[in-house]
Amino acid sequence: MASVSRDGGQTWSAAKVLPFNTCAGGSPGLPATSDPWVSIGVDGRVYVTAIGWLPGEYFDSASVVTSVTSSDGGDRWNEPVAVSESRTPTFMHDNTAVDADRDIVGRAWVATTHWSVNGRPAAVSRTDDGGLHWSPLTFASPSFADAPASAPQPVVANGFTYVFYGHGRDGSQLSFARSGDGGQTWSPAALVHEGPESEGELLFPGTETEMSVAADIMHAAADPSTDDLYVVFTARSRVDTAPQAAVWLTASRDGGSSWSPPVAVGEPGEMTWRPTLAVAPGGPAYVSYFRAAAVEIGAAKSARSTEVLVRAFEWAEGDGLSAGPAESIDRFDWRPRANGSLFLGDYHGLVATEQGAVAVFSRSTPSGSRIVSRRAATP
Repeated sequence: MASVSRDGGQTWSAAKVLPFNTCAGGSPGLPATSDPWVSIGVDGRVYVTAIGWLPGEYFDSASVVTSVTSSDGGDRWNEPVAVSESRTPTFMHDNTAVDADRDIVGRAWVATTHWSVNGRPAAVSRTDDGGLHWSPLTFASPSFADAPASAPQPVVANGFTYVFYGHGRDGSQLSFARSGDGGQTWSPAALVHEGPESEGELLFPGTETEMSVAADIMHAAADPSTDDLYVVFTARSRVDTAPQAAVWLTASRDGGSSWSPPVAVGEPGEMTWRPTLAVAPGGPAYVSYFRAAAVEIGAAKSARSTEVLVRAFEWAEGDGLSAGPAESIDRFDWRPRANGSLFLGDYHGLVATEQGAVAVFSRSTPSGSRIVSRRAATP
């Protein structure tokens, strides 16, 4: 579904169902939809991608990466267009991300994981006519033997198209490829960060409830005015033998040739996860993330009290990243889903505005999950 705000996230239009599922006008035989992503082009055209799929026993029996566009800011949506289609379990799509070119009108890029028994590389498609037609998928990463190229994300900057992705256990490695010829060829994989692999069940602090943090899904973005690159990610580790998760940020000012030492987004010892990134022109870089709040049983706080925060980062002397204060924008009781585990999705939305940042995310309530938006005034 899609909703539109024209006042910086203070109010939202009634949600409209987009045509990804079969019942909503999408491709035939696809009852489920997942992994939506949105980007806005230099001409104001809105691109939304998602995966329509038919569940199978081991692989999706069918899956289609679909794109819809709007030329009037989301009031009306064009007919859906299939970016890539699989009608057999031979291969399936996992995750989508779309990035509209900031300089070329009508050009946008979609990335997805091409998941098959022969490999799971990051795959990319391009449109040059505002989403009417998309090129065949090309592979921008190797087929890693140990893990898929998870959650690939295109970023246009420095005259190149970059595709960032996680791989290794729990996304312990982050890499990218780039293309300067419109996606015809891609550079070899270049490492952004490599951390230790982590094993063990992740529990919400102070409880015995299992939590899922989508540690293999990072988020990349570029400064619209300087083309500086940023990547935020969740790293699994162990603290006093207990599995832990923490959010980190790294950046590059030379097109990805070198990366700054990762900076912890949360405070030492905090359990933080599911970060999202947005960069204002000329900075700062905003990161929104979730944190396990103080664990107390009582009227004011619950056993799984969860906080959503936004923090701004800017370049300091010596090309390091300097963090501003973290601003809390929401707090709620994270309620387990039907199978007893804690999961709020793989990612959420964040946009940088002149007044700060606006985050859009899922929060749990006594009656289920709801999508909400919150504004952060940082800095």
